[in-house]
Amino acid sequence: MGFFSFLNSNQTYTDKVWRTRTFAFRGMIAEAMLTITQNEIPVVFTFFEQTRQEVLTFLNTNQVPHVALTADSFLTAAQEDKGVFVADAQLIHSKKFLDWVYHGLPRVNFFFAGHYPLPQRESIIIQKLQTAFPKRPLVFHSSMEDPSFTIFGTDKLGELLDKLGMKEEEPIEHTFVTRSMQRAREKVQRMVRSEIVAHSEEEWFTRNVKR
Repeated sequence: MGFFSFLNSNQTYTDKVWRTRTFAFRGMIAEAMLTITQNEIPVVFTFFEQTRQEVLTFLNTNQVPHVALTADSFLTAAQEDKGVFVADAQLIHSKKFLDWVYHGLPRVNFFFAGHYPLPQRESIIIQKLQTAFPKRPLVFHSSMEDPSFTIFGTDKLGELLDKLGMKEEEPIEHTFVTRSMQRAREKVQRMVRSEIVAHSEEEWFTRNVKR
């Protein structure tokens, strides 16, 4: 069964897959900025420090108002000018952080810059968010340049985008894609017995997945 094989899975989030990371960031931040015009507050989560730095660099380069949240600073972030909030996904494990978001950021929207390689760990984070904010959408923005795509191949996905006549700046969003990505990550889960944490997704795959 290939990359687009059908899976029986009840996903509770949306995936948007772009050809390049630049367009993934651009699309994600464009959606985040749109929520601001609707009097909502976007929070972008990252799973790796390198990804967080890349998102912050993208925001700085494009002069997008933003606030970098950390375990030490999020309590005072409400005093900052509003913009795109960027945080490490590990903060979601903090009840204090979730309480702060719940009371300090009304009508919040959650975005993720890519998936975590191990779905089991990511599921815990998703469940925590959905328990605290059951009606708020979760959107994951990934790119075909991400290490997880490079390992499992992107030929079929690229061919599908071409057949659909989709431009480089357009993402693919389909339940089959979400389920196939989940299947690939479940395969990674079975390959990893003792996880080694890493600074970047690429380093994570180098340390944890033998090819």
